[in-house]
Amino acid sequence: MGGWFRDCVGGTRDHLGVHNSGNVVVKRSEAEAEADDEGKAAWIVIDGQQRLTTTSLLVASLRDAAIKEEGARRTKLVRKLERVLYTDAEAARRWGREEEGKKRAIEEGEDVKFCRLLPSFYDRRAFFVAVTEGLAARSVEDARPEEDLERSSLQLRAKRHFDVQIRRRLDSLCGAADAGAAARRRRQEELESLSHLALHKMGLTLVEVQNRVNLAQVFLWLQEKTLFGEAALLFNPSPGVDFSAADLERNLLLASVAGRSLSEQERFYREKWLEPLEGRCPDPTELTVRVSAYVEESLSGVATRSVSALEETVRTVRKRFPKPKGHLDHASEYAKFYSFYEWRLRQAAMLPPRRVDKVKEKKEQEDDKDLTELVDEATLSRVTESVLRELAEFVAKGG
Repeated sequence: MGGWFRDCVGGTRDHLGVHNSGNVVVKRSEAEAEADDEGKAAWIVIDGQQRLTTTSLLVASLRDAAIKEEGARRTKLVRKLERVLYTDAEAARRWGREEEGKKRAIEEGEDVKFCRLLPSFYDRRAFFVAVTEGLAARSVEDARPEEDLERSSLQLRAKRHFDVQIRRRLDSLCGAADAGAAARRRRQEELESLSHLALHKMGLTLVEVQNRVNLAQVFLWLQEKTLFGEAALLFNPSPGVDFSAADLERNLLLASVAGRSLSEQERFYREKWLEPLEGRCPDPTELTVRVSAYVEESLSGVATRSVSALEETVRTVRKRFPKPKGHLDHASEYAKFYSFYEWRLRQAAMLPPRRVDKVKEKKEQEDDKDLTELVDEATLSRVTESVLRELAEFVAKGG
């Protein structure tokens, strides 16, 4: 978060004064019946969720700081920032008035409809608290959420960091206790300047997938490119939060339903992964160990273990870089699970296990296909649900 704020106020910029913050890959939802107020279908964010979340949290901090200022210009800035945060800013303000003086009661996984961004299930409560806490109280301090949520949430910690950085910049101009007209004007101008930088000078490259594609295939390709592409092995001055092996395995399995409506995807995620697996093993490291043990038990007695092309790639990378660069440890565990999952799909497609052929000079195996192309959609769903059911049973019995 410190790096994002520094980039916002003084990062390297191109000839237009814009700091390149990376890509956001999106696809309009074709299956979703619901549309926004302008009649447009929802966007599915395939890549770039962290960038959008971080931007929203910074905008929320700027809005909350503006709320505490005085003067006519304050209202204009608050309204501008709220149009970024909410699809229906008036509904958000009405909700804030209704919540005035009440204890915040956003439930786990709840969708706050007027918010523009809908995070994943477990991230929603903290995110929605962060972007709405300034609506219900003149002083944002009065709306602080429960201490356990404050401690455990990366989103709320990021929001607090932005709150502190903005307050320090404002206080450095004229002092926290200076209430004169000139001081108020300088603080207002600084907030307007920071808002302009956050909204117009932190550039995001929007990539829209317009043709009909297999979303599961696109998502997995992006995930693996991030993990194993050459760029992943280089120094990254602004890294996101690294995925654990369990995160990658979850994404792999949930990609099988990427073509369904958002509501169906959420129900599948909650019923097949969240409650039976993450609910029992909230620590990603522990869940990774459980998943690896399940794979080992499932493969015990198997004469020839299938080795996916992905696992071959991981082995090659680890030979080139014998001292892993953090995420390669997770990648190895994920690659073994990927090979197991691919083996199950190959069994369903009546294909032999994939083996490493060291003398093979050209791809002659016609069945060496992308994971999502091995079987039809119905078989992919059936195999995925079978693996998830077995994994849930294994974890439930303490495996």
